[in-house]
Amino acid sequence: MPDYIKQVTVTGDVSTIVDDVHLLEEWCAEIAKEIWEQKPEFGIIHIQGLRAASNPDHLSERIIKSEKLIARFSTGFQLSSNNVF
Repeated sequence: MPDYIKQVTVTGDVSTIVDDVHLLEEWCAEIAKEIWEQKPEFGIIHIQGLRAASNPDHLSERIIKSEKLIARFSTGFQLSSNNVF
């Protein structure tokens, strides 16, 4: 039997909530909850709509440093931001 790992990929478009800090934090909480409930060995969050923000780099940093994400994945969780503009 081949080796495998359980992984979860979540894709979301944040273009309509880039200026609303509360909604963005709630979005992060929902994403974190979904991944947490699936209990994967590897989780991927693919985010679209970053260019709708006046400063896409700042928005991506805000998302990956969200307290809601960090609270769920505080042990062994590595954050990565690979922006291609």
